Amino acid sequence: MTLTGALASGAGRAIANPRLTLADPTTSAAHPAPTLTPPLTPLAAAKAAVMLHSTTPSVVSPGTSVTVTGTITAPAAAGLPAGEVRIVRGTARLGTRADVDAWAADTRRATGPVLGAVNTAAVGAGESATFAITLASGTVRSTRAFAAIPISIELTTAETDSQGERQAASQAVTHSFLAWQARKEYDPLTVAMLVPVTLDPDPELFARDRASRTRAWRRAIGEGSRIQAIVEETRGTPLTLAVDPAVLGPDVDDAAPDESPGPRSQPTDLPTSSS
Repeated sequence: MTLTGALASGAGRAIANPRLTLADPTTSAAHPAPTLTPPLTPLAAAKAAVMLHSTTPSVVSPGTSVTVTGTITAPAAAGLPAGEVRIVRGTARLGTRADVDAWAADTRRATGPVLGAVNTAAVGAGESATFAITLASGTVRSTRAFAAIPISIELTTAETDSQGERQAASQAVTHSFLAWQARKEYDPLTVAMLVPVTLDPDPELFARDRASRTRAWRRAIGEGSRIQAIVEETRGTPLTLAVDPAVLGPDVDDAAPDESPGPRSQPTDLPTSSS
């Protein structure tokens, strides 16, 4: 088969950098010297943090339990007393991309039901500890066929106030999501693969002189050419060749090679390839 026939068938936040304000090199009242604002204190050093690591299984379905694992980190300046990590179901409506972004960025405690909790031991200054919370079967549920369920992972500790009474103090909050699927109500996606087939940028391919033009086409689509390699190496693969029509030949008049381009006529010695 000719080449023509073959082608026709084929979670966290970034810490801000120090900000440098540049002024004119000459110091004067109008052009003060450069000033450097102090770098922002890293979040982990300033306050406690709670981070989600994984959910197992990654997609919750009816009748399955889910285990949530994560890490709590104490501030560098002081340790964390014993406390509790709880998972609270959020009440935010996730109807748009903006809703999802707003929930993920929010660091306030949620007001929904508590899905599960685990006690945590004291953590030393700047140190971290892991936690795991298993939510029993039926704890996570939705009336929808598939959904993203907002959750809030909240760290609280027990502290003594000025009157000597123990109070629960919120230390850190992070928002995330649980994937839910009760049943399949969608068609699976398919992936189409296209390989572009285009000519090399060689002006000799459209030269008026027949000999020059023929040599250029042999280089472009003949044996050992880039296009020949594409056709040969993709044979038998589940993809489609997206062919530029120019690959099939120029509009030239073989009977008058030294005149301006006329009716279409393809080169005569195209390489052969089986489909």
